[in-house]
Amino acid sequence: MSVPDRGYVNLIGHLRQTRPSLPFETLQAAISHYLVHLPPTHATPTPLTATIIGSPLWLPLSLTNSLGLASAFRYALLAKYTKLKDESRGLFSPSLDRSLSTWINSVLSGQQNGDAVLRLAITGSILLGLEDLKSVSIPRLRRKVQEETVIAAAECLDAERLENDRWTKEFEPRAEAHRVLIGTLLASQYFPLIPADIVSVMRLPELAEVCLATITSSFQDGCFMKKLALAISMDEAGQLNIAPASSFAANLKSLTSSDGFQWIGPICKLLCQVISTGATRSSWDQRKATWTIMGKAMTVLDKITSNVESDWNYSDMANMKDDDLVAIHSRETTTELWTVLKTLLFSVVMVSQTILSTVVFDSAGLAHPDVLTDAEFAMNVLWMLSHLSFIISKFGGVVVTGQSHRADGFKELKKVFHTALDVLSADKGQSEAFVQRLSETTGLVYEPERQPLCYHAWKAYALGCVEQLIPVINEQCTENYVLPMCQPHLSDPSNRETFESAHSVVLAIFAAHAAKTTGGRVVSRKGKAVERFEGSLAKRLVPGYVKSLIENTKEGKLSTAQLRLAYASLVRSATVTGRNEGTHDVADEALEWLCVETLLDAIHECAHEPDNGVDSITAERQRLSLTLISIVPNVDAILLPRVLGEVEALIEDEKDLKKRGVLVNALFEEILQRVGDREKEAAMQWWHEHARHWRLDGVNLEHTEDM
Repeated sequence: MSVPDRGYVNLIGHLRQTRPSLPFETLQAAISHYLVHLPPTHATPTPLTATIIGSPLWLPLSLTNSLGLASAFRYALLAKYTKLKDESRGLFSPSLDRSLSTWINSVLSGQQNGDAVLRLAITGSILLGLEDLKSVSIPRLRRKVQEETVIAAAECLDAERLENDRWTKEFEPRAEAHRVLIGTLLASQYFPLIPADIVSVMRLPELAEVCLATITSSFQDGCFMKKLALAISMDEAGQLNIAPASSFAANLKSLTSSDGFQWIGPICKLLCQVISTGATRSSWDQRKATWTIMGKAMTVLDKITSNVESDWNYSDMANMKDDDLVAIHSRETTTELWTVLKTLLFSVVMVSQTILSTVVFDSAGLAHPDVLTDAEFAMNVLWMLSHLSFIISKFGGVVVTGQSHRADGFKELKKVFHTALDVLSADKGQSEAFVQRLSETTGLVYEPERQPLCYHAWKAYALGCVEQLIPVINEQCTENYVLPMCQPHLSDPSNRETFESAHSVVLAIFAAHAAKTTGGRVVSRKGKAVERFEGSLAKRLVPGYVKSLIENTKEGKLSTAQLRLAYASLVRSATVTGRNEGTHDVADEALEWLCVETLLDAIHECAHEPDNGVDSITAERQRLSLTLISIVPNVDAILLPRVLGEVEALIEDEKDLKKRGVLVNALFEEILQRVGDREKEAAMQWWHEHARHWRLDGVNLEHTEDM
C-alpha cells in the first residue's frame, strides 16, 4: 500500500479553503510542482486541475489571481517538458511530443465546466507555454488549445449580457462585476497567438465594443484633467505647483494604477486585431460590421482627445516652455501626467494605423450610407491628431522643418499622418472642407503676445496638413482659407515651428503652380484626375512674397539655405507659364525681373550701409548674393544673360578672395547641376569665358562647402 504524499494532500486541503493559511506565492509554486510531479496514485493531472479550477481560492475573481493561476500552469508546462526531455526512452516508449500532448490533453480535460475566466487563464497560459517551446511540433494540439481559448473568451463575453440582465444581476456577486473586463484583458494577451480564422468565430462587434469601453474607462473619457486648472498654482519664484494631495493628483494616480490603463497597449492591439480580422471576411455583412466598428472607434477616440485638448488649453501647463519651471515636489505628478498623455497618443496612433490600412487595402465595394467613406475616416484621424498636437510637438511634430526638428521622430505617427493625407487627397471636396475647417477652428482666442505654446503647436500641425493638400484644393480655397492662416506667421520667427511651416505652405503654392508641366492635372492614389491650380493666384502672390522674403533676410529669420530655396521657387513660379507654353510675354518678363530687381536693390542697400566692424551686414550681403546665384537656373533664357551679368558684377565687387570663391563655386554648381537643357549651352559658354579670369585673380575654383 502506497503512502500518500503529504505535500499533495496539504495542497488539496488548502485549495478547498476560502482563506488558506499559506501565502499565495507558496500555493502557486505547489500547484506548478504537483502538476508535473504527480503522486503515484494519480496517473494524470486531470483530477488536480479540476480541483484547482473549482477552488474558492480564486474568488472573488480578480486580474491578479487569474494571472497567478495562468503563471502556475505556464511554468508547469515548461517544467513538464524539461522533465520529459531528461527521461530516458525505450524503443517502444512514446515520443517527447506525444507524451507532452497527453499531459496537455489531461489538463484541458480537468478544466472543463470550470469558470470561463479561469479556463481562459489556463488555456491561454498553455498557449503561451507552447509558444515558448518553439521546438515542439504538435500543430493539431496547438490548434485545439487556440480553439479552447477562444471558446472561453466567448463565454466571458456572454457574461456581459448576464450583467445587463436585471434578474441575473440580483444574484450576481458584486465582487465579480468586472468579469468581462478581466476576460478581455486576458484575451488581449493570448489572441495575438491565434489565427484569424479561429478568432473570427467570436462575435467581433461585441468584443470591439468591450475594447472601446475599456479604452474609454481607462482614460476616463478624456476627463482626467478636468481639475488640472484648479490644482495649479504659481509660487513667488514663478514656478508651477501641483499639490501632491490635490484631488487631481490623487485621481491621476488612481488612473495610472488601474488595470485598464496598465493593459491599454494589449487592449488596443486586440481592437486592431478585431478590425483586421473582420475586414478580411468574405461576407459583406461581416465587413460592413467592421466598418461600423471603425466608425465607433473614431467617435470614441475623438471624444477622448477633444476633452483632453480642451482641459489642457485652459490650464497653465499649456504655456510651460521649460520643465525646470515646475516645482521639484510637483515633477512626479507632471511626469505621471505626461506618461498618460503620451500613452493616449500611442493608443490613437495604433488604432488609426490599423483603420487606415483597412481603408487603403480592404475598402473595395463598401460604399454604403451607413458607414463612413475613406476620406471621412482619413479626415477624422487627422482631426483627432490635431487635438493632440501639443503632445505631438514633444516628438518633433509631423513634418520636418529647417532647424527645429529631428528627422526620425515618431515614425509610426508620421506614417499615420501622411497616409491619412494621402487618402483624404483622393477626395477634392472633402480636402477643401477639411482645409476650411482648419482655417475656421482657431481654438481659444488669444492676444498675439499671449498665445500659449499649445496654440503654436496646433497651428504648426494645421499648416503641415494644409501644405500636403495644396496640390488638391482649388485656388479659391487657397486664397480664402490658406493664406489667412499663413500671413500672421510669415514675418514672426519668435516661434520657429509656425514660422517655417507658414513659409513651407506658401512655397507649396508656388510648387503646385510650377507642377503644371504635367498638363494641369495630377493622378491621385485611386487613379482619379485632380485639377491643379489655374496659376493666377501664384502670380498675384509673387510681389508680396518677394517683399516678405527680403524682410526675412536678417539674422535669426530664414537661414541661407531656406532663403535660397524659397527665392528660387518664387522665380520658377513666375516664369513657369511661358516655359510650359513655349511663349514668354511682357507680363511674364516683368514679373520675373521684379524678383531679380528687388533682390538686387536689397544687395546694393547692404553694400552702401556702413560696416563699422560688425559682420552681420557683410553676412547678409553674402546671403543675398548667394540667393541671386540660386535663381540662375530658374530664369528664362531671355533674361539669363542679364542675370549672369549682375552675378558677375557682384563677384567682381567682392574684394575678399575667400568669399569671392564661395560665390564662384556656388555659381558653378548651379550651372552644372541645375540649369535646364535649353539654357545649358549658353550658361556654360559664359562660364568658360569668365572662369579663367577669376582663376588669374587668385580665386580658388575648388568646391567650397561653407563660407
